[in-house]
Amino acid sequence: MTPLSRLYALALDVETGGLDPQTDALLAIGLAVVVSGEVVSSASVRVRPAAGLRITPEAVAVNGWRSVEAGDVSEPHAVASAHEAVMDLLQKAPTGARLCLLGHNVEFDAGFLRAAAARCGLPDPLAPFGHRYIDSCALAALPELLGHLPEGRSLDALCRQLGVERGARPHQDPLDDALASWRCARAIVERYGADSVAAAKARWPYRARREAAVMAAMRAAAPAHKDLPMPPTGDDDAG
Repeated sequence: MTPLSRLYALALDVETGGLDPQTDALLAIGLAVVVSGEVVSSASVRVRPAAGLRITPEAVAVNGWRSVEAGDVSEPHAVASAHEAVMDLLQKAPTGARLCLLGHNVEFDAGFLRAAAARCGLPDPLAPFGHRYIDSCALAALPELLGHLPEGRSLDALCRQLGVERGARPHQDPLDDALASWRCARAIVERYGADSVAAAKARWPYRARREAAVMAAMRAAAPAHKDLPMPPTGDDDAG
C-alpha cells in the first residue's frame, strides 16, 4: 500500500436515480483531488438527467433528491468536469506515480460515471485508474472495525465509529460523501497501518473480471482519449 504521503487519488461519489447505470439517472457528482495525502481541489456538480432515464421512488427515499433545479449541467458537461479533475491530478502527480480511485463502494460510483460517458460518446474519464481502488466500504471489513459496526458498513456508520465529522445536509451531498470516504480511509490507515488496505482487499476482493468486461464494452462505445494515459496492464492493486 502506498504511504499517505505518496498517495495520488481521486475521491469520487455520485447520487443516482437508482441502482442500474444503464437505465437510472446520474443526478450529481462529487470529486476531490488528493495529492501527497492532502485534498488540493474539489468540485460538486448537479446533473440534469438525460432523457429517458429513471429516478425511482426508492432512490429518492435514500438520497432526498426530489427535484432537479434549473441551471444544472448536462451529462456531457458533468463527464467533462470529471475529466478535468482527473487531468488536474495527472498534472500534479509526478511521473510514474501510482494513481488510485477512492470512495465508498466506489465501483458503483465509477460504473455510473462510465455509463454516462458512454451515453455521451465520450471517453472514460476514469481510464487512468484501471482497477486501482481504495474503498472505505471494503476497509470497514477489517476485523478491528467490523465488530463495531452494528448498523452495517454504511458510510455514516463508519464515520461515527471513526469520529469523522459530517456536515448537516438536507439531502445526500456527493462531495461531502467523497470527502468523508477519503477521511475514513485516512483514519483507518493512520490507526491500523498501511497494510490495512491490502488486508481489506484480501477479505473482500473486487470482481475484476466483470469490471474489465464492463470497461471493455464502454471503451468500444467511445473512442480512446489521447490525453488520458492508460494504466499499465496487469496492475490492479492500489498499493
